[in-house]
Amino acid sequence: MRRTRLLIAVLVLTGLVAAPAGAATKRYSVPKLFETLLPKVKARTVAPVLLPSSALIDRRGRKIVATGGGRSDGYDFELALGRDCRGANACTLASFVAERGGELPGRVNATLAGGVRGHYRPLSCGASCASPSISWVRNDVLYYLAFKGYPRKRERAGLIALANSSLRAGPR
Repeated sequence: MRRTRLLIAVLVLTGLVAAPAGAATKRYSVPKLFETLLPKVKARTVAPVLLPSSALIDRRGRKIVATGGGRSDGYDFELALGRDCRGANACTLASFVAERGGELPGRVNATLAGGVRGHYRPLSCGASCASPSISWVRNDVLYYLAFKGYPRKRERAGLIALANSSLRAGPR
């Protein structure tokens, strides 16, 4: 019994199992979370910034921290729980990345808004776990969106909805 509780605690902390929904789960405006970073990133990149309009996030009682940067060929944004995350899988909630000239990392297995073809990759675990993600190419820019927080049976639909929201909203 003690071992089972320990395993569940580890799975919740690493994001493999969603923590019980509570008062901390709410819908956040993704562009608003990045509002101070957007002008700086847009000034450094020619890649159009695509972000979903909103996302349902369980912050587990911790502060959501937005980080990101731009470069000539793309950008990356990250949402994490707490300031000391530094890309660690256990506290990273979402990643939004663009790279000019990139190619899909796998075969087309998803159709997005406007007929855009994408590649969905489910949660995968080996020595560590990779968040579920969806990628697509639009106007010679590869977009990659990873998001942790959907139950396994809703991962694909949730990621497609986030990608569609990004496409429909257009450049920020």
